[in-house]
Formats: sequence, C-alpha cells, structure tokens
Amino acid sequence: MRAYRNGTLVGTGAPAPQIYIYGAIAGSVVGIFNFGLSDYQTLPDANFYAGSMADFRVWNRALTPAELSSHVASQPATNAPGLVNWIPFNETTGNTFQDIVGGLTGTYYNIDFVSGPVLSCIPHRATATAQVVNGFIVGITITDPGCGYTNTSPPAVIFRDSTGTGATATAIVNNDGTIERIQIDTNGRDYTDSVRILIAPPPFLPTLTIGVSRVNVTMSVVLGRRYQLESSANLATWSPEGDPFVAQDDTVTQEFVVQDTRRYFRINEVP
Repeated sequence: MRAYRNGTLVGTGAPAPQIYIYGAIAGSVVGIFNFGLSDYQTLPDANFYAGSMADFRVWNRALTPAELSSHVASQPATNAPGLVNWIPFNETTGNTFQDIVGGLTGTYYNIDFVSGPVLSCIPHRATATAQVVNGFIVGITITDPGCGYTNTSPPAVIFRDSTGTGATATAIVNNDGTIERIQIDTNGRDYTDSVRILIAPPPFLPTLTIGVSRVNVTMSVVLGRRYQLESSANLATWSPEGDPFVAQDDTVTQEFVVQDTRRYFRINEVP
C-alpha cells in the first residue's frame, strides 16, 4: 500500500487484507471497507481521521505518481478508465450517499455511522494557565482546549519555571478531541506566578528541519586544465562564480555561504 498526500508519496506499508476488504461490483458490497479510522480488531478503535472527507474514489488499478498529481490539480472524469466508484460525500442530511461514476450515477448506498471524535476545528495545541499558592500549583485554567487530541494518547503536560520543581499533571480528553480538564497529580514546590504550562500538540507526525549555513561544491576536473564555476537560480541563466582557475588536482572543492549563493552549480572548461 502506498499513501499519498496532495499527490506526494508520504508512506508505504503492507495492508491488512482481513481488515481492508472492498468487494463492490456494480454497487453490490460483498465485503467491509473501513476508512477514516484505525481498526485494531482486538483493541478499541482509535485515531479517527481528524478532518472532513470528500471525493472518495476506488480504482481497479494502481495510479502512477503523475496521475495522482494530476488528480490533485484537477478532478478526473467520472468515466475515467479504471475508476469504479466515486463518492463525493456532498449529502447534507440522511444516512445514504451517492455514487457519481459514469454508469452508476444516481446509485445510492446505505451507510452506518460509527461514533467517534467529531472535530469542528483545525487540530492545534491547547493552552492553559496555572494558579500558584505559596509555591504550589493548586489549580489549572484551560484558555484554549485545543483540537485533534485522542483519549488513547493524551498529551503530555509540563510546567516551566526557573525555580519551581516537581509538579505533574494529566490531560483529560473529550470525545470531540478537545482537552476537558488538566488534573494535577503532584503540586510541586517553589513555583512562581510566572510559571508556564506547556501542553503537547495533537499527535502529528514528527518532522525534521535541517539548516545548512555553508556548502561544499566538489568538482571532478582534469589536472592542468582551466575551468570556470558557474551558478544559476533557475537553470536557465548562468553567471560566473569566482574567477577561472587551473586545476591543481583531479578534484577541486570550494566552500560557499548558503544564504549568499544561488542554488545550482555547473563547471565548464574555458580557454
């Protein structure tokens, strides 16, 4: 299975066929297909999709990355080759949904709704303030309940203070994905009125950003020949980078400050 977000591959993995079974032929469902939630079978269902859904499509073939990107930019035709189901989910009432694939237009299916967190906002971090008496944390007031949290993975709560220590607390999550309250487990000591409460954000995937201040450009050249390094911002217009040089070795390395240097490099032999 390959997962794409906005046409970009974000993950791969082996699907579980005993869970994800779709057997719709000309509108006749012969199996069960779950989407919008994680089904652990032996554990309680969790991780409901935190958002709205539309344009659920089923294909009888694997789409290429180019096709996926194209469908993000503009929707396919309802009779596109390989498209067997397309459910817009644009009904506003009732418990049925409609297929608009060519040949099935107007076909309605029954739907069973499974209760879970109904999120009416964009997932974001909750905020809160603390009440301090004689150095102890005695109360917590939620200023923003956040959105997108789950009961199966409640967020961590950390107290920040230059002098205080030892306070601990647990966040209690509502079924709608917001923080209901923060329960104080240990009051700690030596806290001040300027204590900060940090609440972990909803369970987004961790990301990594790498900042580079300098970059080395290594060129493979012919000893004794004269070269000119060039750079470009768009691969169309090239400008000299530094002065021409005669190679004193088979490889030449130059260091550049990233913020002062354009992105692309090339090297040419010059007279």
